[in-house]
Amino acid sequence: MAISHDATERSTNSRGRDRGSAQMARRLAFLCHPFHRGGVTQWMRDAAIEFAARGWAVDFVTVAPRGPFVSGGSQPMMARWVPSSERLRVHAAPVGYEFELGTERYRASVYRVGLLRAVGKGVPVIVSNDAAAWRGAAQIAGRNPLVGVLHADEDYYYALGERHADVATALVCVSHRIANTVRARLGKHAPQVAVIPCGVTLEAARAVIGNALDLKLAWVGRIEQRQKRVLDLPVMLGRLVAAGVHATLALIGDGPDREALREALDAEGVSSRVRWLGWLPGPGVREELASADVLLLPSAFEGMPLVVMEALAEGCAVVSSRVSGVEDLASHPLAANCVWTHAAGDLDDAVTLVRRASAVPPKHRRAAARALAEAVCSLPVCVDRYEELLSTLAPVAGDRISAVRLEHLMASALSVPVALARRARLWLARTSV
Repeated sequence: MAISHDATERSTNSRGRDRGSAQMARRLAFLCHPFHRGGVTQWMRDAAIEFAARGWAVDFVTVAPRGPFVSGGSQPMMARWVPSSERLRVHAAPVGYEFELGTERYRASVYRVGLLRAVGKGVPVIVSNDAAAWRGAAQIAGRNPLVGVLHADEDYYYALGERHADVATALVCVSHRIANTVRARLGKHAPQVAVIPCGVTLEAARAVIGNALDLKLAWVGRIEQRQKRVLDLPVMLGRLVAAGVHATLALIGDGPDREALREALDAEGVSSRVRWLGWLPGPGVREELASADVLLLPSAFEGMPLVVMEALAEGCAVVSSRVSGVEDLASHPLAANCVWTHAAGDLDDAVTLVRRASAVPPKHRRAAARALAEAVCSLPVCVDRYEELLSTLAPVAGDRISAVRLEHLMASALSVPVALARRARLWLARTSV
């Protein structure tokens, strides 16, 4: 049975200001893939809650797997992780292996049907970072304005923007670098482009008592080299120790290059200085960041990393490569004593900046980080900007929807053989081990 909870709506916003048609309706929908997979889904959940708290009627549309998905792992299901309330309705159609292992066309069809069943005409839809979700929402963009969010400075997102530029009502970019690239690539074909960094919930500042002689470093994310450059971490830690810095590193997360990272730490002789914490729930991550002095982020590319915002909110300084999003934060006047950036791969400069960060008195460093988070990283600031954007969306021209049921049946019929073949290959792979 689909998961669904009722919500009500109001016709004026919480500040009493006149808005455009989308804002006056004060209804909004999110379309999301099945599992919580990190910063994007964390933001979607938190933003949906914040909109509902402001009096918006929010529909959160996803799917609920009937059984375990290969790609699900231990990740929480969005259908149960997003809390329902009077104003936040969660809609999750049950799906099977054919959804996970079948075609993108079929997944898009499932998302499209979910939107049509749960969301009223004219309600804007914010989509997750799933190509099938974009495709499903794009197919009914004449009925529901499509708001696509580009969460990272990489071709995957730019391709989504280009693929759906002709039907998207707005593209939201989480950094100025992403927005500039979108405008350059789409030119006159670009829809409305807005720069709105994601935000994080700011909890009460914690009092942290630490040893001023110890430098506590932290890294959070998916352990993989291509984007995150995790193999830079052992080199940085080794050089700090060689320079006489008593540093330790907390590693939070997991991923395909875990063993390669472990071997690199052994090669640098710093394994004893590392705590492997694996994936932690949100409160656990925030607690670790609160006790850390500096978050390291040597990534090759990013969007606007939520972990950077969470670190600043907890009073933890940031030393990062000069990636999308972080460079925006680093240019802010409040960033002087809490955010430092270096070129990706420039480990000499990275180590120098970590030492510079450690030289700032902890009290001043933590106060600066918290002040920056309050100014630009909070979820209310983010949602304020989305409210402004939604107030400018033009009404949709018409339904432009036809033969939805027939298309869904065709997509299902074509997807089932693909899903069965992939399922058979997975079974053979398991049994041959």
